[in-house]
Amino acid sequence: MRWVLQQFRDMLAYWVMPFLAFIVPASVAKGLAQWLSSQSWLYSVHTKQALEHARSAGFVDDPIRWQQTFRLVRFLDAVDTWHGHFSSDRRIKRSLVSGPEHWPEVKTLVLLGTHLGPSTLLLRMLAQGGYRPCLVFRGLQSGMSRQSPVFYAYL
Repeated sequence: MRWVLQQFRDMLAYWVMPFLAFIVPASVAKGLAQWLSSQSWLYSVHTKQALEHARSAGFVDDPIRWQQTFRLVRFLDAVDTWHGHFSSDRRIKRSLVSGPEHWPEVKTLVLLGTHLGPSTLLLRMLAQGGYRPCLVFRGLQSGMSRQSPVFYAYL
């Protein structure tokens, strides 16, 4: 039963609520995101694991606030999945991503960073700027499609 409940939570957290935030006006979406980030059930397994790692590295002064921020960033990332698939480049540039007015006019551009939260839409802006963005990422764990099928489908 616990497994079924986790799949239901994952469905809400990675699919239903982010889609709702995608289709409602931005002010409503912001309120929804803020409220959800205060809910301990949201991304509970990943939040607990991330908090343990962050604490071991000494990055946590206020665990409650840290967890809310983690959940907010993760939720906004899930919302951006919808924007990445269905928003126009113009909307992304106008409302979702802050970037330079003009990208450098060079043949090759290497940007290094970490994927910490809502930054995947930057790849769309780079493509619009004439670049062929590539993303280096870690593969998915084997067996994940059976253990966490809803989260696996999201990834």
